[in-house]
Amino acid sequence: MEISTEALDMEVVADLFDPPQPRDHDSWHVSTLLNEWARMEPDKIRGFNGPINQGTLNIMAFGRLLEPTLRPIMAQRAGAQGLDFVPSPEPKTVECTDSNGLKYGIIGTFDGLFQTPDGTPVSIVEIKSRHTAPHQLDPEDIGDFRYLAQVMSYCQMVGVLEALMPVLSVVQYRPEIHLQSLRFTQEELDYNWHKLKVARTHYETRTKTNKEKP
Repeated sequence: MEISTEALDMEVVADLFDPPQPRDHDSWHVSTLLNEWARMEPDKIRGFNGPINQGTLNIMAFGRLLEPTLRPIMAQRAGAQGLDFVPSPEPKTVECTDSNGLKYGIIGTFDGLFQTPDGTPVSIVEIKSRHTAPHQLDPEDIGDFRYLAQVMSYCQMVGVLEALMPVLSVVQYRPEIHLQSLRFTQEELDYNWHKLKVARTHYETRTKTNKEKP
């Protein structure tokens, strides 16, 4: 008897199962700006500005594999409210202008949208996965705040104040999924959007000074 074992790349498995949308390299991605915000305020928000360990990459890939399985329950929740659930809508781009009059776009890709039958957006759906114990999102936690800042960015782009976030927690072989319902004020969304713009300016200044390529 011969037995061999091969570790499959979970990111490849996730890509093949649910291919990601092509990345737009002409606009500023929300994730890029959040990472730059983390360079500015590392005690406020978590960033991914260096190598990511394989365990974290696997959890992220597992979350992507889970996402399609949660679409029916989100569609059921939407229907119970007389709403439609739109999975994986087209990326949203918002045009901005900097202090020098230069126009640029900020683009965001989110997992779903609740909308009225006539197409009016009601709330964003963003699915997350983590390897920490299940808990309610805490704005004082740098990891949780990244989730919140990300979904606030999407809310601002779409023009809604509410978001739904199914969160998969995997700790000691005990996976649990909790649905977190979020409602923000317009002031919170405006401030969050302002921080993204500041992060974009900081990125350009830093990369120009350090002669880094974007």
